[in-house]
Amino acid sequence: MREPIMILASGVKRVGKTYQTCHEIQDYITPKPNQEARKVLIYDVNREYNDEQIRENGCTWSAKVLDLKDLPAFANQKRVEVRRILAIDEFGQRLGTPKMVERLNHILQNYRGGMLLLEDINKYLVGTSSVDIVGMMATNAHADLDIYIHLQSLSKLTTTMWQNSAVVRFHKQIDRVKRYEDRLSNPELFFVAQKLVDMECIKNKRFFVYIYTEENIIKGKFSKKTFQLACYSYLLDNQKTISATQQRFGGGIKSRNKAITYLINDLMKYYGN
Repeated sequence: MREPIMILASGVKRVGKTYQTCHEIQDYITPKPNQEARKVLIYDVNREYNDEQIRENGCTWSAKVLDLKDLPAFANQKRVEVRRILAIDEFGQRLGTPKMVERLNHILQNYRGGMLLLEDINKYLVGTSSVDIVGMMATNAHADLDIYIHLQSLSKLTTTMWQNSAVVRFHKQIDRVKRYEDRLSNPELFFVAQKLVDMECIKNKRFFVYIYTEENIIKGKFSKKTFQLACYSYLLDNQKTISATQQRFGGGIKSRNKAITYLINDLMKYYGN
């Protein structure tokens, strides 16, 4: 039996978060020999997932708007499709933050058996006092629900959210990891990932990596050499670590280089490709 998963996708605007997620939805609803197709519900607070935008992102699926009253029926249906719920009232007006949170609560209570994509929760959830909502998302196993969360910033996530997120899709970030390292179980993993993303985004602003927080590994479209360079860049910011390690090799530049090589080899435990 498959285990439900919570995935965070974070990055600044215009780095391809929606593009990548559209393709991951395409993969999620497509049956494979070792993977059943499952339905998807999008809480589309920005109205991004219309047919025009989906086609521009190179995908073939559609996401018809689902009325809130039809949510229980959609949760129980076997047919695989993508639907979306908008953050608007019966008059077409955008919901305020309390009503957005209320609607999310309703979705979490009534939807199961697929993926739930929460778009841009920084706008209405992160930083609020909605502890019950966060708890429901963090304990989603009972609902057989995969939760995919889009954010522009990771800095306001609670410790509970971090503890229950198995994967982070890490794009170019607005904040440095240092800002929230005290909430991470392994900050070093994220420091290396940020160095890697910053390096590669110079050439390709859409570059990203997957951080697997339980396995403590980083995966993505990068080589072992590139990963070693990211580790080296991270070490240059941690001169005390280099100096402490150098003591076991002696003094001089050769000993320093040996210490750096030793530390890079140790950091390669995070290489997941």
